[in-house]
Amino acid sequence: SSERVFFVSVCCCQHSRFDSLGRADCCSPRILKNMVCRAFLLFLTLCLPTVRSWNDGWDNTYSNVGSTYSWSSSDPTTTTWPPADDLKDQFGSSLSSAIPFICLMIGFAVLSSCCVAVYRMNGGGETARVVTVGRPVQCTVQIHHEVARTPAVQRPSRGKTIECQGCRKMFTPSQSAPGQTNTCPSCTAMDEFSVTPEVSSKAPPEAPLPSYWANDRSTAKTGRLVPESEEVTRALQAMLDRTWKDQVTRDRDRAAAPLCNFQVVQVQRNENASKWDHYARTRDMISKKSDGCRRQIAKTSSEITDDPNGLAFLARSGLDVGCNELYLFHGTNPSAARAICDNSFQLSKAGSNAGTLYGPGVYFAEASSKSDEYAEEDKEGIFKGLYAMLVCRVVCGNMRYTDEVKPDRDNLMKSIFQHRYKHSVLGDREKCRGTYREFVVFDRNQVYPEFVVIYRRVPRPPTE
Repeated sequence: SSERVFFVSVCCCQHSRFDSLGRADCCSPRILKNMVCRAFLLFLTLCLPTVRSWNDGWDNTYSNVGSTYSWSSSDPTTTTWPPADDLKDQFGSSLSSAIPFICLMIGFAVLSSCCVAVYRMNGGGETARVVTVGRPVQCTVQIHHEVARTPAVQRPSRGKTIECQGCRKMFTPSQSAPGQTNTCPSCTAMDEFSVTPEVSSKAPPEAPLPSYWANDRSTAKTGRLVPESEEVTRALQAMLDRTWKDQVTRDRDRAAAPLCNFQVVQVQRNENASKWDHYARTRDMISKKSDGCRRQIAKTSSEITDDPNGLAFLARSGLDVGCNELYLFHGTNPSAARAICDNSFQLSKAGSNAGTLYGPGVYFAEASSKSDEYAEEDKEGIFKGLYAMLVCRVVCGNMRYTDEVKPDRDNLMKSIFQHRYKHSVLGDREKCRGTYREFVVFDRNQVYPEFVVIYRRVPRPPTE
């Protein structure tokens, strides 16, 4: 019956819609087949009443004509044929009822042709790719998750969900057509679907390791913490001392963490070849897009240029000033510092300590006294009672500068994720509040935690 056919067509529509989440609309043979079947079933649903009325019209023709005239199929010579006018009238009424049926047949043919045309216009078999605006990670099968800056190959997320490269959480996209964006509900990163040819699954080339590393790629693959030399320890002690500032913000718990001086106990260098590859490729990609960007100099570099150990330290590091590669501080505890060196920063935890004034990113400071506000001591273990500060390489690229007391966070996020012409945010709280400048990035591959500085807080001498 037409009701049953209509029920089947509805089920087919629902099934094909769920199956097509992994690809852009009309871009696979499976979706094309579903569209044609859907159109055919809808065609049958609408046509069965017309066919039934058409058959009823012919039955009426036979019954009306047969009541007056008779014929025999076994002996045509004995057949009494009805007048031509009667047959013409009855046939005309039945033909008029068949016109909708003929129109629907033509419509079905046109709809099928349109499906094929749209399929070919969209690339006919090319797979879809998800682009997380701001950082490129490519996959190899149905969904290609790419962020504008990290070309690391990753296995695709099959089914109805995709992985956000901002917070690494899975979510269900609401839009799957080319050019349409999806906002991650966890970190507000915007993901865009686009149709591109299948990319190669070949692993990207390895980046050259720093010349001063003690381990080669085979031993540093999983990450090692190597004790630094006395010269580097003195250079980082000078960096902490000379960027220290007698200024506190509301993020510091003055009772639990009073402003103190810092004494470096140990410095460890993080040698992690895998994380370095991600960082180096991201730095190279941003460097190509940072021509003409405004150069920024962090105090971690400018304040130690007159110190012999500091000058040698900067010369060895070889920072790429063209893409605003900076050394910046990040306060934490010794146990968490090791976890960050192994697994990098987790954007899903952005703002868990002190909020997200400039958006859900990783926050850094150029002053040791600012990062110390977020440092904590270990309660047990070999570093009990000691604090940790990461000295990280951060590639900032084109920086979105703001000196507003209450910045428009949505506008900042649009410049990073939607317009994609900025790579980081520089919040100048030193200008608007007299405190510190803050540096924020939204791609963890823009950061490489290079040094773990273990220190203790030393009470300041009383002022006269």
